[in-house]
Amino acid sequence: MNTPSKFCLLILSLFLSVVAFAGVEGVYHIDADALREEFKAQPDFANATETQQEVMLDRVNQLKLKMTLKEDGTFVVEADMMGQLNEAGGTFEVLEEELLLTTTMENGVEKETPEIARFQVEGDHFKVQEEGMPFSFILIKEE
Repeated sequence: MNTPSKFCLLILSLFLSVVAFAGVEGVYHIDADALREEFKAQPDFANATETQQEVMLDRVNQLKLKMTLKEDGTFVVEADMMGQLNEAGGTFEVLEEELLLTTTMENGVEKETPEIARFQVEGDHFKVQEEGMPFSFILIKEE
C-alpha cells in the first residue's frame, strides 16, 4: 500500500514535469474531486483503516496546483503540497490528441537535461497517468 508520504511524493514528482496546454491560454488547476474519487477507488485505499483513509484524503485535499499557459508557448506550474512549494516551467507543443511537454526549469534552476512528457487531450481538459501510477490526474481550466 502507498503510504500517504509516498502518495505525496508521487504527486509532487508528477507535477514537476507538467507543462502546458497549447492554444488554450489561461490558468488550470487539478480536478481535486476527480482525483479524490479515483483515489478512493484504489484497492490500497479500500484496505486502509478509516484513520488511514482520512489521512490520505487530507493529503489529496492539501494539494494545490496552478498551471499558467502563455500565448508564447511557455508555461509556469506552481505546486503546493502540505506547504512545500515547487515551481516548474518550460515549453509545449500540441500533436493531434496529445501534448508534448518539455520542462526546462525547476525551482528557479535550469535543468541540465529537459524532461519530456506526453498528456492526453480530452475535450476542454487534459489527463495524465504516468506508468506505474494506479490513477490519473485531470487538469481543468479556471472559469
